[in-house]
Amino acid sequence: MNPKDKLPPEKVDKENPVVKKQSDIKSQDEQLARIVTKLSEEDPAMIAEVIKKWLEENKK
Repeated sequence: MNPKDKLPPEKVDKENPVVKKQSDIKSQDEQLARIVTKLSEEDPAMIAEVIKKWLEENKK
Protein backbone atom coordinates (compact mmCIF):
# COMPACT_ATOMS: atom_id res chain seq x y z
CA MET A 1 0.00 0.00 0.00
CA ASN A 2 1.24 3.47 -0.87
CA PRO A 3 1.82 5.58 2.28
CA LYS A 4 0.14 8.56 0.59
CA ASP A 5 -3.12 6.57 0.42
CA LYS A 6 -3.47 7.08 4.19
CA LEU A 7 -3.00 10.85 4.06
CA PRO A 8 -5.93 13.25 3.95
CA PRO A 9 -6.35 14.97 0.55
CA GLU A 10 -4.87 18.27 1.72
CA LYS A 11 -1.62 16.50 2.63
CA VAL A 12 -1.47 14.67 -0.69
CA ASP A 13 -1.82 17.95 -2.59
CA LYS A 14 1.08 19.48 -0.68
CA GLU A 15 3.30 16.50 -1.42
CA ASN A 16 2.22 16.05 -5.03
CA PRO A 17 3.40 18.99 -7.15
CA VAL A 18 1.41 17.79 -10.18
CA VAL A 19 -1.88 18.04 -8.30
CA LYS A 20 -0.86 21.42 -6.90
CA LYS A 21 0.10 22.75 -10.33
CA GLN A 22 -3.21 21.59 -11.85
CA SER A 23 -5.02 23.43 -9.08
CA ASP A 24 -2.92 26.56 -9.71
CA ILE A 25 -3.62 26.39 -13.44
CA LYS A 26 -7.37 26.09 -12.85
CA SER A 27 -7.24 29.06 -10.50
CA GLN A 28 -5.26 31.10 -13.03
CA ASP A 29 -7.69 30.14 -15.81
CA GLU A 30 -10.63 31.27 -13.68
CA GLN A 31 -8.89 34.56 -12.91
CA LEU A 32 -8.12 35.12 -16.59
CA ALA A 33 -11.74 34.41 -17.50
CA ARG A 34 -12.94 37.00 -14.98
CA ILE A 35 -10.52 39.60 -16.36
CA VAL A 36 -11.52 38.97 -19.97
CA THR A 37 -15.20 39.12 -19.04
CA LYS A 38 -14.72 42.44 -17.27
CA LEU A 39 -12.71 43.86 -20.16
CA SER A 40 -15.27 42.71 -22.71
CA GLU A 41 -17.99 44.53 -20.78
CA GLU A 42 -15.92 47.71 -20.43
CA ASP A 43 -14.28 47.80 -23.87
CA PRO A 44 -15.54 45.23 -26.41
CA ALA A 45 -13.56 46.87 -29.22
CA MET A 46 -10.31 46.16 -27.38
CA ILE A 47 -11.22 42.48 -27.01
CA ALA A 48 -12.04 42.34 -30.72
CA GLU A 49 -8.62 43.83 -31.51
CA VAL A 50 -6.84 41.29 -29.29
CA ILE A 51 -8.68 38.42 -30.98
CA LYS A 52 -7.82 39.84 -34.40
CA LYS A 53 -4.13 39.99 -33.46
CA TRP A 54 -4.20 36.40 -32.13
CA LEU A 55 -5.74 35.21 -35.38
CA GLU A 56 -3.11 37.10 -37.40
CA GLU A 57 -0.33 35.51 -35.31
CA ASN A 58 -1.78 32.04 -35.88
CA LYS A 59 -1.61 32.55 -39.66
CA LYS A 60 2.16 33.08 -39.49
